[in-house]
Amino acid sequence: MKLALALALLVSSLSTACLAQWPATPQPQPTVTKPPVVTVRSNDYAAGFSFDNQLYALQGGGVAIIVGTLTYRPWAGLAAGVGSCALYRAIHNPQHFFASNRMEFCAAGSLVSYGVMKLMHVRRPQ
Repeated sequence: MKLALALALLVSSLSTACLAQWPATPQPQPTVTKPPVVTVRSNDYAAGFSFDNQLYALQGGGVAIIVGTLTYRPWAGLAAGVGSCALYRAIHNPQHFFASNRMEFCAAGSLVSYGVMKLMHVRRPQ
């Protein structure tokens, strides 16, 4: 009986000691409204070697190599590559047709494809 009482006292004192060591629980804090995040957004794209300009170069080069290889005329591919970008710009953004070097990157991509087709000797069958 004395052993059971001593054991109960030991367990209760240990549990009380453990409770005394626990950290305090977080108390509810008043809600703080944060100021709204203001970001300046526009429809303009970045100039220089941006991702959008790379996409225009890829479009011009891709259309140029496909058309030039299918028709066996590299110059037709070059014209089609630049023409595809010009048509896209004329439809979607006519007021900024030459903005941010888009057409220049498209022409550069088409010119690279023209050079690749010349290196591959793509020409009309004789």
